[in-house]
Amino acid sequence: KIVDDKFYTLIMQAGEDGRLFGSVNSRSIAKIVNSALSKNDVKVLHNQIIIDNAIKYLGIYVVKIVHHADVISNIKINISRSDSEAKNAEKSYIAELKKEQSSDSDEKSSESQVSEEVIDQDKNPEDSSE
Repeated sequence: KIVDDKFYTLIMQAGEDGRLFGSVNSRSIAKIVNSALSKNDVKVLHNQIIIDNAIKYLGIYVVKIVHHADVISNIKINISRSDSEAKNAEKSYIAELKKEQSSDSDEKSSESQVSEEVIDQDKNPEDSSE
């Protein structure tokens, strides 16, 4: 759990369109994770890192680390041009997640209200005269 669901920042050069000059691979990710975890005596090998798609642009990517067959961590790799850009991207990412979570909970509460109304309409009118 030391690794799970944390942000790791990788500063890279990129063009105006956000396309990276170079590439991000499992070795570069292992290097930044290990440097961040050096005081915890945790070591991540590059072959434990699973990247779904090639990382060619600036942004925040979710990457899996397979520690053992049953232990998988998800981390977020924030690829930016500078530290300030990385901080802004992280804030935006977190705000967007919170917004999505609140809209999901709003949808669920409205769905439960609709189902309650349907249940109320199914009551027998004779029962309501009590």
